Amino acid sequence: MELTNDNKALNDIICTRYEMVQARIKDKRQVISILEEYKVSRPTFYRHLNRFEEYGIFGLRGLSKAPKHNINKTPEEEEKELIKLHNKYPYLSSYELEEICGLGYKAIQRIRKRNNLKKVYMPKSQKKTLLKKLKEKYQKMREKENKESILQKKRNKKQKT
Repeated sequence: MELTNDNKALNDIICTRYEMVQARIKDKRQVISILEEYKVSRPTFYRHLNRFEEYGIFGLRGLSKAPKHNINKTPEEEEKELIKLHNKYPYLSSYELEEICGLGYKAIQRIRKRNNLKKVYMPKSQKKTLLKKLKEKYQKMREKENKESILQKKRNKKQKT
């Protein structure tokens, strides 16, 4: 098998790894003799073997060690709910939305910026009464969700025992 790439050193590494794996798979050689011949440790050899079995020849290239997802990113479901809230009440500030939906004000600002959502002006007196009603409404919704999640956890515990 011939690999073509401008980077000769990378090709040599991949070819060596490929030969090592093929010596085990096709030639059915013992692992100890392969380790001695290629001067690699047992964990390294098995890492390459497992990657080859999972990804094929492309697994013999160095895989990225970067995280596959960002753990700090706001979940899509919450982001969509915030966008709905903004579309319904575009005059609320990020601080006011924070009190309603539970996301941090910075996260709300980033989501607004990312989705090109602009704030609209509304007199403070009108906004105050509306905000009070919204807080009550969403607080009741959250309490209901919390009760449901607690009940679900109890059900799961009962099923396990």
